[in-house]
Amino acid sequence: MMNNSEIETKITKTNNPLVKIRCNNCGENFILRGSVDKGGSLTTDLKMCFCGSKDIQLTLVK
Repeated sequence: MMNNSEIETKITKTNNPLVKIRCNNCGENFILRGSVDKGGSLTTDLKMCFCGSKDIQLTLVK
C-alpha cells in the first residue's frame, strides 16, 4: 500500500495542477497549468508578468 506522499507524487506526475499566478507589482492574475518539482515547489513556464515584473506569487488552485 502507498503512503500519502507517494500518492501525491503520483498525482502530480500524471496531472499538471492548476496554478494561480499573481503579480505583486500590477496585481494581474493568471491561472495556468504548472508542475510540482521534487522539492515540492510549484513551477510554471511563466517567469515574469506582462508588465515586466519578475515579482510573482504562485498558489496551487484546488
